[in-house]
Amino acid sequence: MNRFAFRKLHYDNDISFLYDLITDPNEQIMFQTNKPINSMRDFQMWFDGNLRNEYHDFYILEDLDNKNVVGFVYSYAYKQYDLHCKIAVILFPHYRKMGIGAMATLSFMKQLFKQYPLRKIYVDIYDYNQESLKSNISAGFEIEGVLKEYRYLNGKYHSLNVLSISRECFEKRYRDIELKDYFVEG
Repeated sequence: MNRFAFRKLHYDNDISFLYDLITDPNEQIMFQTNKPINSMRDFQMWFDGNLRNEYHDFYILEDLDNKNVVGFVYSYAYKQYDLHCKIAVILFPHYRKMGIGAMATLSFMKQLFKQYPLRKIYVDIYDYNQESLKSNISAGFEIEGVLKEYRYLNGKYHSLNVLSISRECFEKRYRDIELKDYFVEG
């Protein structure tokens, strides 16, 4: 079994793979609305703006055994007074369906609950991403609402599911399970 860790963004080394993954139209539909990015320069301007204004925590997920980048995680929409945020976990396609996403999600939530006085963590999942929806529900997330026909894609409208997990639910559900600390310096 490979060992995985979150590390801080190394901008100059990571920007190329982030560009490839985030601007791939087949991948983009899973986690965000299409962005008008036509070049690396456009992407860097968009990404830099998100790092400054949108993303709260941003980490690269790396396979420690072969030094391959597996994907990335980030929190956003952090509300200091309301004590909640949203998260996203994005993996390269060939690392999906291996349990890595579940491990990354749980480890990232553990870190967020440890680091911040959050009451809840939210995740947004489109209805066409059924695997992610089922995985998050089985991890303890509950559907709080559905934005009907929220997104138009490939000739049809799709709904957006808003899920959450509270600190109390997370701690109760995972108190007897050792969640490794996958965060490393650097």
